[in-house]
Amino acid sequence: MFKRNFAVSIIRVMSMLAIVAYHCMCYNAGIWVRYSCSNVNENINTVAKLLVTTALPMFFFISGYVYALNFKERNKYGEFLSFVKNKCIRLIIPTISFTIVYLIFFPREYTIVEMLSGVGHLWFLPTLFVCFLLIYPFSNILLKEVNSVTGGGENMLVIMILTWLSANSNKFVEFPVAYAVSFYLVYMVIGMMSYHFIKSFFYIKASKVILSIMAMAFVLAHFIISKYDGNMFSIADILCLSILCVLLLGFLTLKHPKENSSLRFLDKHSMRIYLIHQPVIMAVYEYSDFEEKYLSPHPYWYIPTLFILVCAVSMILSVVCEKLRMYPII
Repeated sequence: MFKRNFAVSIIRVMSMLAIVAYHCMCYNAGIWVRYSCSNVNENINTVAKLLVTTALPMFFFISGYVYALNFKERNKYGEFLSFVKNKCIRLIIPTISFTIVYLIFFPREYTIVEMLSGVGHLWFLPTLFVCFLLIYPFSNILLKEVNSVTGGGENMLVIMILTWLSANSNKFVEFPVAYAVSFYLVYMVIGMMSYHFIKSFFYIKASKVILSIMAMAFVLAHFIISKYDGNMFSIADILCLSILCVLLLGFLTLKHPKENSSLRFLDKHSMRIYLIHQPVIMAVYEYSDFEEKYLSPHPYWYIPTLFILVCAVSMILSVVCEKLRMYPII
């Protein structure tokens, strides 16, 4: 039985909660087309975009790191077909299940492309699935331990190619999964490659204070850089976010977070909470006047209220699904 890595758990839970918070802000930020406030709040829009553009790369990064951990230390992944079967059960079956939820409770004319690439927030699951399929054949190469300064040339070339691809991902915008994969794959691969580097944090005398200050500096840099368009700014932002992810994981690795029942619960249910939360938000908008009565006039009070409500309902439903043994349907 392998010991849970609570540094990973913290980042995974932080990313999930940030995405939930982002979706709770979408109405006032004017991001969703179907549910959008007539008077867009620019401050909320700015915070929402900062949350989502930080949380999603972080989620792909930590997914890559966990993949490397399982591959190198736990020998979790066997033959390619069994690997594909495992990922289909974890990612594709829930996508199909929640697509049916959308069709029943939020009926509208969904396009074929939308259905195949993931309705609403479900885009994340097929994207993650394709990313896993792409990295699996190259796992031994990407996770080869580098013993010299010049020995990592292949890895650097891979990062450069994927960074360029991510910066030019808008060329694939008509193909949602291809667009998302090309944009986020670089973070997953950097997360994989960080497996060996993160271990060195135990041996170097890195100050936790310095690491935390550097991490906050890179958050600020991301906030500034993301306001500009162009390939050079996109590449700079990718590097900035990648370094931020490494610093955060390194800081938490050094900190040795203690076992916490609340964190363990949230991490265990994080995927189900992610799956459930957006339909819960949409149900609030679809079947009540909450957004018009509360969110429009008092966004700073009722966005946190909505966030707490959605998290609570999602957690309860996740526990119910677990008790009913609904895996792998959800």
